[in-house]
Amino acid sequence: MKLGELETHPAADAFPLLRGVEFDELVADIKAKGLFEDVVLHKGKILDGRNRELACSAAGVEPRYRTRDDVDPIGYVVSVNLHRRHQNLDQRALSASKLAGMPRGRPRKSGKDAGVLTQREAAELLDVGERTVRVAGAVLKRAAPEVVSAVEEGLLSLAAAAELAKLPADEQREKLIASLEADTKRGRGAIVRRDVKPSNDEQPRDPGAVLLRAAQRALTQLGATVRRRGHELVIGYASAEWVLELRAGAERAA
Repeated sequence: MKLGELETHPAADAFPLLRGVEFDELVADIKAKGLFEDVVLHKGKILDGRNRELACSAAGVEPRYRTRDDVDPIGYVVSVNLHRRHQNLDQRALSASKLAGMPRGRPRKSGKDAGVLTQREAAELLDVGERTVRVAGAVLKRAAPEVVSAVEEGLLSLAAAAELAKLPADEQREKLIASLEADTKRGRGAIVRRDVKPSNDEQPRDPGAVLLRAAQRALTQLGATVRRRGHELVIGYASAEWVLELRAGAERAA
């Protein structure tokens, strides 16, 4: 994507832009108070702040920039967006599917290509099940753009979008409109939504995994390279490598 004279980083494009009232509120806030948070660039591309860049243009305010070439772009984007946005599981699955297959941000010490982010790794970063990410990938591949946008805006479930994606594009749009306009007890999206029980991989994760994910995001923001190895984090920083292991304390005797 290109915003004015600047390209956006592919990792940033994995998350949808603000629309409607949310974007209008951002424009009004920047027009009244100025830009508080700089637009972040990575190797000349917008890594974080696409909405701020667009809002500055709409508000007639000159944006400010700072460069972070020292960070893993995927980890950085995921960290700031998960803290800033309140995405539901379906929305996170779409973002994870877009991130899967992207090159990792930093080469290994050997100098060899670090490879691409796997689907499982993307699922872990966004805290969703791998199977849900696969469903999201099928939706991105086969669904009409309007259907994908409806999921991104939280108007349609991913399960409903997957059902629509099986139809020709014109039928997808017709059923989507009917679904979003429906006034039923089950709410919008009910016409094409199926009752689906959560799969095993969508059950709550154990506390250790939750803490490790939080640590991984924080370390990435500091510019460290982080990779998962079971319940360990292998951290590369300042030409050194550490292993962070999480162990649960022993249960107290009754």
